[in-house]
Amino acid sequence: MCVTPASYIKFSYNKKGLSKKVKKYWTLRRHKYRLSSEKEYQQELRNLITDAVHRRLNVVSGPIGAELSGGLDSGVIDILINRAGREGIYYSWTLDPSELKMAERDERYVIGDICEQEHISCNYSHKSSSYEESVAEVMSQSGIRVPDSGSNDFRFVFPADTNTYDLLHGDLFVAEHGSCVMFTGHGGDEGVSHRGNPYEMFHFHEYYHFLRHMWSTTHGQKNRSIKTIRNTHLRLLKTVYA
Repeated sequence: MCVTPASYIKFSYNKKGLSKKVKKYWTLRRHKYRLSSEKEYQQELRNLITDAVHRRLNVVSGPIGAELSGGLDSGVIDILINRAGREGIYYSWTLDPSELKMAERDERYVIGDICEQEHISCNYSHKSSSYEESVAEVMSQSGIRVPDSGSNDFRFVFPADTNTYDLLHGDLFVAEHGSCVMFTGHGGDEGVSHRGNPYEMFHFHEYYHFLRHMWSTTHGQKNRSIKTIRNTHLRLLKTVYA
C-alpha cells in the first residue's frame, strides 16, 4: 500500500479480513503565516519543528532510535530529542572514522560536532557489520515477508540506487538496543518528488500527487501550464543529480 504525503494508513483485522483507514493530517498551504520580520519567521519555524518532534516523542516510550547523517534534517531532530531529555540511540550509516579516513568536508565532522555539543554518543557503521548479508536476509530478520526466489517484485521493489538497505540496517541496530522506533531526517530528501528518485515515484504510482503539487505552485501565475512544465522538469533534474 502507498502512503501519500502527510497521511497515515491504519490497518485492522477482523472476520471479514483486512480493512484500512486512510487519514490526511496536513495539507500544503492550508495555514499561512503572516509575520513582520525574518527573525519572527525563524522563531516560528523553530517552534513548529520543535512541536513536531515533541508530538512524536510523546507517543513513544523507551529509548528513541535516531539517524544522524550529518545533514541539517537529522541533526536538528536529534538535538531536539536530546534536549527533550529522552534517551537516544544515535546511528550513522557512515563508517567509523577509525576504519575509514576522514575526507575534506566529511559529514562525520558535523556528526562529531553535534555529539560533542550535546554530549551524546554516535554509533557508526562498521566494515565487519551485517552489510555483507543479503537484503532478503535483513528483511527476514526484520519480520518482513520476503517474496519467492526469482520474483519480479523483489527485483524492482528496491532499485540499486535507493537507501532501503541502509534504512533496514539502522532499524535493526536500534532494535537490538531496545528501541521500537527510528526518528529520521530522511524524508527531507524526498520532499521534491515524495521519493528518493523519479524511478521510485513512478513505480509507486505517486507521479499524480507530484504533478498536482507542481500545478499548485504556479497558482495565479501567467502562462501557468508552461511554467508548471518547466518547474516540473527542473525539479526532476534536481532529484536525479542531487
